[in-house]
Amino acid sequence: METDLFYKIIDDLNNVGRYPQSITLARINEPLLDKRLKEFSFYIRKVFPKSIYSIWSNGLKLDKESVDWIVELGENTNL
Repeated sequence: METDLFYKIIDDLNNVGRYPQSITLARINEPLLDKRLKEFSFYIRKVFPKSIYSIWSNGLKLDKESVDWIVELGENTNL
C-alpha cells in the first residue's frame, strides 16, 4: 500500500466520526518486513489512542529495536 493511501484511510476513518474498537494492519503477510510499520503504528496510536491495536507476526524479524518501539507503543496510549 502506498504511504499516502495509508494516511488517507486512517484520516478518512477518523473523519467519519466512528471510533474503531480495534485495528490490525496485517493478518496475511509479515508486518515486520515493512520498514514503515513503526511510523504507521505510532500514527494509528496518535489518531485512535483508545483503540486496541494489534500486530500479528511470526516473530522471525523481532529484534531489540522492534521490541523497544512495540513496548513504547503499548505504554504510550496518549501520543
